[in-house]
Amino acid sequence: GLPPWAVTLLACLLVSAVTEFASNPATLTVFLPILSALSETLHINPLHTLIPATMCVSFGVMLPVGNPPNAIVFSYGHVQISDM
Repeated sequence: GLPPWAVTLLACLLVSAVTEFASNPATLTVFLPILSALSETLHINPLHTLIPATMCVSFGVMLPVGNPPNAIVFSYGHVQISDM
């Protein structure tokens, strides 16, 4: 019963939260097939859900596990979690 923009917003929020604790490619690999099937079930164009969710995956910049450059910087020991 949600409008299409609300489904996209919820998908983006969920993907943005998960990508803080998992790597970006792993998050995409898990969520894109799920979101694609959800979009087809709700009769929404899958591109209207998948493209924003893919862009939101790149927001994982707070924790070292979010993306490889964060892990590299964190591994040197000069930056703490609280600094990120």
